[in-house]
Amino acid sequence: MIIEADNDPLVEFVLREQLKETYPTAEVWTLSGVGHFPYLNHSDVYTKIIKTFIGNLVIIAPQ
Repeated sequence: MIIEADNDPLVEFVLREQLKETYPTAEVWTLSGVGHFPYLNHSDVYTKIIKTFIGNLVIIAPQ
């Protein structure tokens, strides 16, 4: 999973695109206008994304 901000001043657009190319199957969440610290500035939205992602995981038990 990749959680990114569309206006992150520390992670440029090119780097965000490279990250998505490196992990092409990653689920991508792009938050608008939240800056570099969405887990602090918008913790409710960030936490909901994390919980949704974890809730959708499929765990395969060893046989």
